[in-house]
Amino acid sequence: MSYSHVTTFERARIETLNALNYSTRAIAEEIGRCHTTVSRELKRHTKPHEEYQSERAQASYEERRTVAVMRNGLKNLPSRLNRS
Repeated sequence: MSYSHVTTFERARIETLNALNYSTRAIAEEIGRCHTTVSRELKRHTKPHEEYQSERAQASYEERRTVAVMRNGLKNLPSRLNRS
């Protein structure tokens, strides 16, 4: 099973279609993703009593990726130093 991150373009489509009251399944069909991916994206990046915002979702994603890369890079640092 292959996996790819939700793109900026897909987030913008999710925002637009969600604002038009499309269901998660209808949005998923439009962007060619599984409905659970759309549901998770909306749940993860929608604040209570606010609409989903693709720009905020993208910024949140980029921040999490930066932290993950830094954390994994620091975890592997000693093994990299031993290879010299």
